[in-house]
Amino acid sequence: ATRHCDLATSGSSIEERIVEWVDGEKMVVEIYGGKKAPPFKTALATIDVRDDGPDNAIVRASIEYSLKMGPVGALMDATLVKPQFSKGFGGLLAGLKHYTETGEPVDGHEGLELAAVQNIAA
Repeated sequence: ATRHCDLATSGSSIEERIVEWVDGEKMVVEIYGGKKAPPFKTALATIDVRDDGPDNAIVRASIEYSLKMGPVGALMDATLVKPQFSKGFGGLLAGLKHYTETGEPVDGHEGLELAAVQNIAA
């Protein structure tokens, strides 16, 4: 499956496709294009779900990527890309939490409990 995602907070968009699916456990998504997106050489995002008792789950989101453009790409990664991913994945997980608890769709970060999402990025 593929999809086009407009990223409201940055005005950019990405194209992605599911490359691995384990029902109820894991999804791996390849980011393969976009507009105003980082210059990815490769990008794979993984979302893992683990049962944590009755009516509870632990969801973990991570991304492995490399950028084009050599040293310029490395500078972009350190100053722009890595901080945006940290913020973006926090919003994604807080939005997922909000939707699963309320059934209400999410449009942006407004009203989300970002503090309820633990960032364990190194």
